[in-house]
Amino acid sequence: MMESYNLSLEDLSETFQPDESIYIAEFINSLDVTDKMKLKYMDIFLENIDDDILSEAEEDHYYEVSDLQWDLRNNVDFQKICISHTETQGTKSCRIERRFYENLYIEVLSEDPMATLYHNFLTDFELNIASEEVKKNKFEKGSVRSGEVDFRDQINEVEDSPFFDNVHQRINRVTGLNSGDAVMEIFKYRLGGAHTPHTDFYNEDYIRKEVKLGNRVAIAMIFLRETIKGGGFAMPRLTVYVAPTPGTLLVWYNVDKMGRNDEDTVHGGCPVYQGTKMIAITEYKALLQQDVCPINEE
Repeated sequence: MMESYNLSLEDLSETFQPDESIYIAEFINSLDVTDKMKLKYMDIFLENIDDDILSEAEEDHYYEVSDLQWDLRNNVDFQKICISHTETQGTKSCRIERRFYENLYIEVLSEDPMATLYHNFLTDFELNIASEEVKKNKFEKGSVRSGEVDFRDQINEVEDSPFFDNVHQRINRVTGLNSGDAVMEIFKYRLGGAHTPHTDFYNEDYIRKEVKLGNRVAIAMIFLRETIKGGGFAMPRLTVYVAPTPGTLLVWYNVDKMGRNDEDTVHGGCPVYQGTKMIAITEYKALLQQDVCPINEE
């Protein structure tokens, strides 16, 4: 049915039947044009749908179309951030804290949802050790649950590495989070490697059917090697860009301060234009955090 539409900007300014909306939106999304142009078409199209007079079924179509519009907007904003910056953007505050016999150089990028950088978390000496530890493992072709990824390889579990076990525990201490039995995963992005904008939280149906430890509430990521050009991290709705500086730890929450899934946490890995990007990641599940700060119910 989508092939039957042959639309121009003028056509999209006309009124369509609400039950046609999802087909037209999918047609727009399939066009061989830039995401920026698709978004322009979608904006014009949605302006001519009166969502105040829709039936329940038509509302479902409308919300599906709105989701497509948001995805396009995220992609456009993500691409803009990736090509516009080489230095970290979005700083709200900076401070130095002394904890666990080390100085923490903290840069807050967002307070709700929380996104924080820990500069120089790994020293040059430790980065060299990390590089040697990675060489002991074999990379496999990367896979993802959400978003699309290009030219990525991964190590699902670093085998027998006291060094990465120690790094993992340090992250837990600094963040106050409990990772349980989760292991650090290593990801390598080659030339052209990127991860499109996506969210990392789970919806209620997926949690109920597939997940024993609850929602994926937070992610910790360390940049392990220098990327000559590109390879940053971007959160388009928060206008945050993180330069891929080796040794930097980035921690972000996928939920707001009330524990609700936060669409503003949409994020992605910018394309690598020169060099190779390598990161280590660990994740934190909701039910494991209950013992981090127990509530006194007396």
